[in-house]
Amino acid sequence: MRFIGYFLVICSLVACGGATATTVPPTEQVAQAATATATAEPVLLQPSATPTVPATFTPRPQLTPTTDDLANVPGDSTSFIVIDELQTYTNPTKAFSIDVPSDWQLRDSVDAGNNLLFWVDPLEQAFIQLLVVEDGENLITNEEEFLNDFISQIVGESAEFNLDQPVKQADGTTYVSYSFVDPQSLLAMSGDGYVRRDGKYISMIQILVPLEQFESLQPDLQRIVQSYKIDPSLPLQ
Repeated sequence: MRFIGYFLVICSLVACGGATATTVPPTEQVAQAATATATAEPVLLQPSATPTVPATFTPRPQLTPTTDDLANVPGDSTSFIVIDELQTYTNPTKAFSIDVPSDWQLRDSVDAGNNLLFWVDPLEQAFIQLLVVEDGENLITNEEEFLNDFISQIVGESAEFNLDQPVKQADGTTYVSYSFVDPQSLLAMSGDGYVRRDGKYISMIQILVPLEQFESLQPDLQRIVQSYKIDPSLPLQ
């Protein structure tokens, strides 16, 4: 099993309140937010015929990792990932949607007030992760910390881990790139991370791909991120 499988297990524990949930990210504010969402009773509302949808993510990466960053790292070559047709995923309450590759498998984990979804490519060499957290009391005040802690807790101990400085973008999105070596396959991996607030919701998107294919896949990865939409007036569940 590739590292993708390990990543999915850890992130699922985070969403479902497993052993690692109290440490990802390790801040009192996030712990309070998790408690608040776990006890909330969502009220199901009917979607509006003309919902107000905030501006989509507009990724403008300032730092792009290259293979030189992980020079002389051992690893097997990867099969080339092809992102062709995209299809729209919309959550059951129509609160949010995102376009994902049509042949990638959805794996989801939903618990009180939080949505954690994964789409994994057929060879499990890449994945898209979307986490939507309800934070109506604005307990998560530092979005950069929220994003960095989540990434660091999961892959921070991997070889050659590098996390760039977050970049606050004009549309309010915080972007960060990171890279590391898969401890199982020894493949160099690269990730794009995005986080933003829309009303009471915090959304985090991560896309992880083999580092050697990062630059060639960027146009497709940005299509995916730019497609994300969320309506903060609607419930997650």
